[in-house]
Amino acid sequence: MFVLGILMALGFAKLISHTNPGGDTVVKGMPYLLEWLNNANPLYLSLTLAGTMGAILHTILIHGQLDLPSWSEDDTGLKLGFLGEIFIGISGAFIAYVFVPTDYLSGINSGIKVFVTGLVGGYGGQLILNALLKKQLELIARADLAQKDAKQANAEKEQIAEGKDLLVQVNRQIQNGLTETELLDLQKKIPKANLEDRELIFYRASDARRAAQRSKSSTFRLRIQRSVPILKSLVESDNSNPDYHAQLAFAYVDSEPPLLAEAISNLDSAIEIRGSSIREDSWKYELYRAIARIKLTRQVGETANKASQGREEILRDLVAVDHNKGIAQTLREYESDGVDIPVKDWLTQNQEWLRQQNESKDLLNSIFPSPLKQATLLSLQPSNYDSSQNPGALPASISIPPEPTTKNLGLEAIYSEQISTKTMVQPDRWDIALAKAAKAATSGASAITARQDGLPAGIPTSHKMAQTDWSGIEPIKERFYQASVKYDVPPAILAGIASRESRATKALINGLGDNGNAFGIMQIDSRYHKQVGEGGDPASQAHIDQAAGIFADFLKEVQKNHPQWEDEYILKGACAAYNSGVENIQTTLGIDQGTTGDDYGSDVIARAEFYASRLKSLAECKAEQTPRSYQKPPVTLGQTSIAAAESSCLTRKIEAFKEIPPNLTSTDVNWSDMSFHLTQNFTLGENLMHDSERIPTSSTVQSKILTIMRELQKIRDDYGKPISITSGYRPESINEKVRGVRNSRHISGDAVDICPSDPQADIYEFQKWLDQNWYGALGYGAAKGFVHIDCRNGLGWKTGGQKDNLLRWDY
Repeated sequence: MFVLGILMALGFAKLISHTNPGGDTVVKGMPYLLEWLNNANPLYLSLTLAGTMGAILHTILIHGQLDLPSWSEDDTGLKLGFLGEIFIGISGAFIAYVFVPTDYLSGINSGIKVFVTGLVGGYGGQLILNALLKKQLELIARADLAQKDAKQANAEKEQIAEGKDLLVQVNRQIQNGLTETELLDLQKKIPKANLEDRELIFYRASDARRAAQRSKSSTFRLRIQRSVPILKSLVESDNSNPDYHAQLAFAYVDSEPPLLAEAISNLDSAIEIRGSSIREDSWKYELYRAIARIKLTRQVGETANKASQGREEILRDLVAVDHNKGIAQTLREYESDGVDIPVKDWLTQNQEWLRQQNESKDLLNSIFPSPLKQATLLSLQPSNYDSSQNPGALPASISIPPEPTTKNLGLEAIYSEQISTKTMVQPDRWDIALAKAAKAATSGASAITARQDGLPAGIPTSHKMAQTDWSGIEPIKERFYQASVKYDVPPAILAGIASRESRATKALINGLGDNGNAFGIMQIDSRYHKQVGEGGDPASQAHIDQAAGIFADFLKEVQKNHPQWEDEYILKGACAAYNSGVENIQTTLGIDQGTTGDDYGSDVIARAEFYASRLKSLAECKAEQTPRSYQKPPVTLGQTSIAAAESSCLTRKIEAFKEIPPNLTSTDVNWSDMSFHLTQNFTLGENLMHDSERIPTSSTVQSKILTIMRELQKIRDDYGKPISITSGYRPESINEKVRGVRNSRHISGDAVDICPSDPQADIYEFQKWLDQNWYGALGYGAAKGFVHIDCRNGLGWKTGGQKDNLLRWDY
């Protein structure tokens, strides 16, 4: 085969040498071959022979054999074998001769130079070809990848556009209703949408239903019916999602007329899918199923046997609600939000039957009579009073022992007695709020919290736990008094937090709790605050002052975010915010949702109620630190005192506003005071999310914060309603924690994310309104609950000019 290859090479060399030995004479045999070689171009011949040898050497060394020409096994064509490699080698030799310099072979005969160059080219011809093929294949692959990326990008853009179109159609359906054809088209598209778009659609429909549920307007009520086909399509898209089934059921119950059988069926499915693990607010599944069954019983009427079975089913659901949420608190919160549910009426009508059921005992005790009245009546009974005559009375084992120095007559009675016979001071606004909260805004400890002391859920348990912790509160009560006056917080509230957070230090190890993250009796978390007094006395004055300041900021924030709320819910909201953050305080109905045990605000209020009978009121503490000549004349409790307190608070606010310089500069601001007003309606704490780690030290950042806040005040003035900041200045460390983009404008200080404070406001309309008048950068984040604005281009509210479309984007 080697000889055959050499002969082929010689023939190829002659072919390319452009010589024709012997003219037209045909000479046969060896003489002809010798004459042919003699007349061949020596350069071409040398390169051909060298390329052939190089190719054969490469084949033998790399592959270990020479393959003969043959047909492929699948008859797809001729395989050249070693002949093809020889041609490649010869080509490589010629290429090497033309492009490779031979200076490195200086001193060597030129013929040898040619041969060596050809040999190298022949040996490397296959490698060169493979490299070229590889490069070409890479180029082709890159082109294919770029084409695929382009297609994928176009597909994603189309998907985003389709998602936006779906949301637009969903909004139109909820607001005004689509035509029958449009609605059918929407119902077909929803199951095909991606998960993220379906979730946005779900939240939009759910929010619309909740807002409409609280409205008495028939226009708003129609939105519930319009949300039904949307929710049905979501169920069709994922039949294993309990939230989809539950929200559809809620809409069925709230519809007019209600579709109760369908509601019960979907709630059965939701509860079965959810299982026994209650998460977030899924306890509402049982509540709404009970409501649906109550309404269905009234709607169709039932035989005695069916009625008995129906009552048992309703009772089981209500007991589940009571265990996981607290039925009394649930009813009060729905009532305060203006939502009418028939549960209390049903409990009243079936009270006689319920008292015969063992599982309904705790439930009845929380409803009949009210928890506060139970405690008050029990404490007023003579020692020989037979509690068996009153099935609703508290168990004697957790009654509240009367304090020797103060009659346990309830908070309002205590304040009245103090006013008339003791200190003669005007009750403070937040003292009154605490008294009202103890009546209407708490159900006490949840079953989860009560489990600490092996007690049942409820207000009596909160009282008992507070009583247990009294030995840790009493020795330091003067510290609570000092902090209460300094930060305008009832000392009973501070004591209630201390009891709940650390069991008055009994639950701490070396002053630390929460796996070492929180310090002191008030459990200030190192992840969110710089701990004052860390490593020292866990109940120091400095530590309690810091906690009181944090609580006071939350109190102002809740009041700012929800100006329509009554004081008792503002106070409870601040308690819950101490545990879960002010951004989670959205509705009176859901104040405690997401807090530890889902009861933090209720439990603290109940514990504070206990301590209020043992500690001085906020009004008394203030009076003791104020010269008597400056004390205000006493007034009676009721609307007069509440109005006076509100007026006093309003006066303080107005005075604070007057102190804001018209040309406030960064040097005028106390950047460590979260209550400092940067503008008439916005404090520093609102921008910094009340996080001391966010306090800016750069004068440039400080100036930019003032700039964006002034622009935000202009927006607030034109909007005419409260606006909440969901995110303000974020130093790089904080920005990284919240997973913000690396070049976020929040790091520069001239950006805020905002939304209407009213949870019923349409954030999409708010976003549209901002878009019309904001000339800075604007991010469309309504689908995620906020709108981003910043001043990177030096423009702001109604500044005019040309809006830069590059500074408008979707989240």
